[in-house]
Parts: sequence; structure tokens; C-alpha cells
Amino acid sequence: MTTSEAVRPLRHLVAGDWAEGGGDELVDTNPARPAEVVARGALADRADLDRAVAAARRAYPGWAATPHAARGAILTRAAEILERNAGAWGQELSREEGKTLGEGVGEVRRAGEILRYYGAEAQRPQGEVFASPRVGERIHVVRRPIGVVAVVTPFNFPIAIPAWKIAPALSYGNVVVWKPATAVPLLASRLAEALVEAGLPEGVLALLITGGAVGNDLVTHEGVDAVTFTGSTPVGRRLIALCGELGRPIQTEMGGKNAAAVLADADLELAVDDVVAGAFRSSGQKCTATSRLIVAEQVADDLLGMLVERTRALPVGDPLAEGVFLGPVISAPARDGIQAAVDRGYGGPASTCSPAATPTGTRSWRGARSSRRPWSSWPATTRCGATSCSGRCLPCAARRTTGPRSTWSTTASTACRRRSSPTAWPR
Repeated sequence: MTTSEAVRPLRHLVAGDWAEGGGDELVDTNPARPAEVVARGALADRADLDRAVAAARRAYPGWAATPHAARGAILTRAAEILERNAGAWGQELSREEGKTLGEGVGEVRRAGEILRYYGAEAQRPQGEVFASPRVGERIHVVRRPIGVVAVVTPFNFPIAIPAWKIAPALSYGNVVVWKPATAVPLLASRLAEALVEAGLPEGVLALLITGGAVGNDLVTHEGVDAVTFTGSTPVGRRLIALCGELGRPIQTEMGGKNAAAVLADADLELAVDDVVAGAFRSSGQKCTATSRLIVAEQVADDLLGMLVERTRALPVGDPLAEGVFLGPVISAPARDGIQAAVDRGYGGPASTCSPAATPTGTRSWRGARSSRRPWSSWPATTRCGATSCSGRCLPCAARRTTGPRSTWSTTASTACRRRSSPTAWPR
């Protein structure tokens, strides 16, 4: 492997200390140039997890008793640190995750906005008052922290999604033990560094870069009071079942299969703009990506022709290069999974609108690339027509407009829609 830039050491935040893990080695590479190492270190093990949870439990009473305004001030200072470092950390995000540079910098800034928003929660109402049916009585609803919150986050928004889970938890007086995706450990470290630099007390936040086995132990750990998870539907469903057995609150955000419906009287230029952005920004690797296109048959040929022309012209290459619209997907296994989904679609009664296009860019472009393809004539019962493949392929179908419109977009598996238990922070 090569190292065109300095390799960052990976460490874990446990009990207020930055420490090396006791597990196997993790090598974090650039998906656009897989031979380029971004960061390196050892994974956390079960002993690291136990120390982190124990420290969180010790820190919880003091943090919960800290005035809300003081907790919010720390989040505001952390937001300022993110904003100051948005350019450098956004570039690291692009190298580590594969987003274009503009998207990377924008995500770091967005994380700062999230921290700033929750830093101001102390200035908002802290509860509600209701009339009581009994004389001389009023009902007060007051928000209280839950305790130790396990946070499990994905690779596709490596600093924004953690921010919108961790910031409200900390603002409301909870303490956090956080397991990010192992594909994006550097940006996780950057967010933790900002919070520590801003003055977060020892033990209030733990960062454990670790694999699925220790992550599973985190969710089921006896010292954890609640769980919040963003990731795939199969993993999310399994965690819901585990927490159900434990009687533990869990909040989940899982995969999506989102339809764009284009009617016969639509502005087709505007529709293509929106569909391309929705389907192919961030290489389609987000639960909110447009992953099905349903078109009124009267305009289907015209719209698909315009869509094919636009997708063939999209600049693909190194995400740090100027003018690139599409970088790589996160890894070679992810690329292979997307390709397998496309192949399954072709193997059934589907036809392609646009063949795989050759990426453009420098000779060093050897990333985990996959084709960007709209296809037509897929039946909703095919796997790729009904389930998320988390990548840049877009099934397209023409539909008559005589039936109820609601049937157009309800054929996707309900497993792909966002679900959450009726639990939120705080309670």
C-alpha cells in the first residue's frame, strides 16, 4: 500500500483518554485509490467496551446534573471547531468515504450546524403543562435524560449522522458510547476530538472503533440504557429483536426504497434534474436516495431518453478532482453487491436503458467504481425493484395513469422503509 499523505493513527476515546485498542489491526484506505492508506490502528475489544461503559456510568450523574445551558455551551464550542476545520476535515472525509470534495466539506459544516442547534436547546421550552380534571391540580410533563445511550452509525454520512444522534443525547443530559462504521474511523475521531477540545468531561463520550461482534455486545451490554442505530434493514431488525427481549428502548433508521413519480404533465427537464440528483448524489449510498422511478407511460420514452443522456454525461472520477460528480462507492464488496443486484435485474424480465459507462478521470483512478444505470421494464416483484441495493442503479417503470396513483409507489418491501420504536430522547 502507498501513503501519498501522512497516515493518521487511530485511537479510541475511553474514560477521557485517547488509547490504542486491544483488537485486530484496522487499515483505513481511500476508496478512490485503495492502495492509499488514510489511517491505521487497532480495533477496540470487549475489555475496551467494558471500560467505556463503566466510565460512562460514572460520568452520568454529574453530566445529568450539569445545567442545560452549560452542556449546550460545550456543543456550541464544538460547532465552532468543526466550522473552523471544515475545509481540512471535509477533504479527509472525501479521501476516506469517497464523497466529492464539495459534499465532504458541506457535511462537516452541516455537522457543525447540528451541534449549534442542540447547543441552544436550553433556550427552548423544557416541558409542558396541561390542565387536570381534578380541582387545584396541573399536570407537568418534564423531560429527563435516559442514561447511557449506545450510538451505532453507518459509513455514508460519517460525521453528520453521528452529530444528529450524539448532539441531542448530550444536550439532554445523557452520556454516549459510540460505535461508528469501521470504514470511516478518521471522521469519527474528528468529531470526538472537537467535543473533547470543547470541554466535554471525562467519560461523557466514548468512541470505540470496532467490528460487529463488539458492536453487538455494546447494544446488549447491561450498562446501556437505550440504543440508537442507523444502518441496514437486516441489522436494524435484528437489533430491534434483541432490545425487545431486553426491554430496552431502541430507535432505528434503516434502508429506504424511495420512488420518484413523474406524471404526464410534468416539466421533464426539472424532473430529470431532480431524479439525477436524488439517485446519484453520494453515489446513491443513502437511505433517502431515489431508487425507483415510476413514469406515466405517455412521457416515459421522452423522459428515459433524457435521463440516459444525462447519466452518460456525468463526470466520474477521483472525488477530490474538480468537476467530478460521482466518486467511488465505499468499497469493492459494496461495488460487487451493487453489480450483483444489477445482474439479477438483467437476468429477469428487465431491459437496460443505459449501459455501464467508463469512468473519466486521471490514470490513478482505480477506485471501487460501479456503473450508473437507469433501467426500464422492471417488475416490482424483482428484488432490485422492491429492496434497497444502496448504490447508483435506478430501476425505471412506465405506468398507466388510469388507476389509483397510490398504487404506483407502494410495491416496495415495507422492510425498506424507516422504522422506529415509539421512543425518543429524552423521556
